[in-house]
Amino acid sequence: MGERQVLCRRDELVSGEARRFDVAGTRIALVRIEDDFYAIGDRCSHEDYSLGEGEVWADECEIECPQHGSMFDLVTGEPRSFPATTPVPVCGRGRGRRRGAGAPVTATGTLKVSGLHAEAGGAEILHGVDLEVAAGEVHVVMGPNGSGKSTLAHALMGRPGPTVTAGSITIDGTELAGLPSWRRARAGLYLALQHPIEVPGVRLAAVLTEALRETAGDADRVATSLDAEADAIGFDRRFLDRALNVDLSGGERKRNEILQMGVLRPRFAVLDEIDSGLDIDALRSVARRIELATSEWGLGVLAVTHFRRLLQELRADRVHVMVGGRIVAEGGPELADELDTSGYGAYSA
Repeated sequence: MGERQVLCRRDELVSGEARRFDVAGTRIALVRIEDDFYAIGDRCSHEDYSLGEGEVWADECEIECPQHGSMFDLVTGEPRSFPATTPVPVCGRGRGRRRGAGAPVTATGTLKVSGLHAEAGGAEILHGVDLEVAAGEVHVVMGPNGSGKSTLAHALMGRPGPTVTAGSITIDGTELAGLPSWRRARAGLYLALQHPIEVPGVRLAAVLTEALRETAGDADRVATSLDAEADAIGFDRRFLDRALNVDLSGGERKRNEILQMGVLRPRFAVLDEIDSGLDIDALRSVARRIELATSEWGLGVLAVTHFRRLLQELRADRVHVMVGGRIVAEGGPELADELDTSGYGAYSA
């Protein structure tokens, strides 16, 4: 199945519906959930029954075998319930992302990084990085340890540590390089930290209220927004009354970063290894919140990670491979699959 084939027109498949197709002797179940399309093997791995005749569970992104009720993940093909215990093959996926209720917000704008060089500790870490993220897009930067991914994230936000020595960072042509972090935040940039720190004595609501006042946001909605965002990602509301990140686990701190993003609604979010410390359920809820933001207010996302695991939940428009402080390869989500098989060795020579 190396060549792409048109199975049907978009409007011929209703959202929440699955249909069976035979492609070169292979049975395929094609599923539509709103603007997303999934193609998986039609034959249930437990017994030979057609998944294309089964029920689609849109909220879970799963399909049910019509005979014995086994559920299969449409993204990974993995069985989610017995009696099936082995996955079905995944044949492809559409370019859309999970959408929330209602029409998506149309947003414009671009975060552009051009020829970016940065040093830390007297050594140059970034060697001319170029990339562009448009509003509503998800880009993922992958690379081995020490490749410069976190340095890139910190340099974009103006965090202490790296020093930009050449190049530019712009949002819609407005230069951010050289500006303090608070000015970049005011311009619409947000950084979710790899290692969020405790801030004793400072409550989360107070931080977000002041931040919204600085960015001309609606500070009066903080309390309501905090509750809604906490519920969306499974963040215990009891933590909302604590000082920022105090006595939270690493995973809860990561959820807290996404909660703050949801309240602040930046134009572009840089996510530094947001997947580390999250179990699979937490990662799924966080990824769905991020994806919803891309359509809810047109959030542009630049996510940094080591592993393909993030891309199993957060669907990327573009994948960039960083090695030695340079972007050495770019492609679609399939590039992450290649890395999962071959590793970074081919780019390190």
